[in-house]
Amino acid sequence: MEARLLPWSEWPRLVNTELETAVQFFPDDTRVLVVEDRGVILRCWSLPRYLHAEGIWAHPSQRGGMRSESGRLLLDAFFREARATGDRVVLTAAASPAVERMCQNFGGQQLPGTHWALPIPTGGL
Repeated sequence: MEARLLPWSEWPRLVNTELETAVQFFPDDTRVLVVEDRGVILRCWSLPRYLHAEGIWAHPSQRGGMRSESGRLLLDAFFREARATGDRVVLTAAASPAVERMCQNFGGQQLPGTHWALPIPTGGL
């Protein structure tokens, strides 16, 4: 049994794992780790470096959608900066139904599960 990085050429082997639907969104520098036994993938986990958007907020006087002038200005600036990174997708969390609707309106796809911020230990386990 061994743990190793799975090269991009072997990503099709991730069918029937939790990563099967996610690999289409992975940036090119994503690292996929697998544990294998005699060529059978027993476990997998990935380390994609996504552009992540956090903390969308509007002053109470500006709530009610992104169609207002301030909403359009923010969206235009947001997508301009996102394009400048060269990334294909941006991840974000939706903490309200309004943000969920906005994500849907822009063609967002909800990912399975909930997301967590895991601190990286300074030493071994």
